[in-house]
Amino acid sequence: MDAGAIIVGKAKLQAMIMREEPLECVEFTAPFNPCGDGCHGSQVPSGSSHGSAAAIGSDDWLDFFIGSDTNGTGRKPAHYNGCFSIRPSTGIMNTKGVIGQFACMPPRLGERRINANFSRRIVILYPSDYLPTVNPAQTALIDKYVKSLEAALQVSRTHISLADLWKEQCPDGPENATLQNILSSYTGGYPYNRDAYYDFEGFRNNYTKKYGKPPFTHRAMQWQWNVAKTISATERDFYWRRSELYRHWLLEKDFEADNKECITIMIFPIEVGKPSYRDVELPPYYILSGYASLHMSPMMRAPELTAIG
Repeated sequence: MDAGAIIVGKAKLQAMIMREEPLECVEFTAPFNPCGDGCHGSQVPSGSSHGSAAAIGSDDWLDFFIGSDTNGTGRKPAHYNGCFSIRPSTGIMNTKGVIGQFACMPPRLGERRINANFSRRIVILYPSDYLPTVNPAQTALIDKYVKSLEAALQVSRTHISLADLWKEQCPDGPENATLQNILSSYTGGYPYNRDAYYDFEGFRNNYTKKYGKPPFTHRAMQWQWNVAKTISATERDFYWRRSELYRHWLLEKDFEADNKECITIMIFPIEVGKPSYRDVELPPYYILSGYASLHMSPMMRAPELTAIG
């Protein structure tokens, strides 16, 4: 604002950064995705920053939006609503006054994660774990984008398999050589779900004491809290250790974060591109696997750019 930005309004967030698609919205009507195909109806706007993404995807006179992204809730709306977004390194921004749900994430990262020198050589990783996708049209768009990067940076992509490298190096011992098993839904969700539940314990208790009843939560949030209540502290710590092991392995062995000669970037889809109409019955709730590409930057605490074709 000090630099001259004009704030035009506040957009709606989904409740508690949980899944809340149009058929699940119980308080307000969900925003409309500007990327509907005009035949079968509009796509879901995704979430939780769906209001911001739908707004900037709809109106040319808006230049920027501010959203939130814990594990995909800013990148997915950008992907769905046809706009660019950047998820900054964890800790790089001043979040004073923002209520967090995962105290394990430190307030700042080391400078190696923040002060990037783009005069260095760029390495482009092309992971077979996520590419090509089962959607040929999506893969073609991604490949076109990578070719443009190669031409602009005057480098060639480096093909890589995270699963194969993990199996070769066995950072968690030969008995844990399968990366997909190490990064199960438990590794991807148990530490976060349990901590998020107990971080809100004070809110729930204070609300109940003041109003004589527990706070209203929609079905997805209640489902997550019910799962969280079954997770022991021992289980949480077990899977958090795996998550941290994966983070350090990625930074040190794959991205070479301490290498002063180059900067490494990785290209991947955050999910398979396909229609997701707002009036279609939704799948059951589930915990996303830690192996999913959507989880990589949150687990690494690294920046991620969402680009559109």
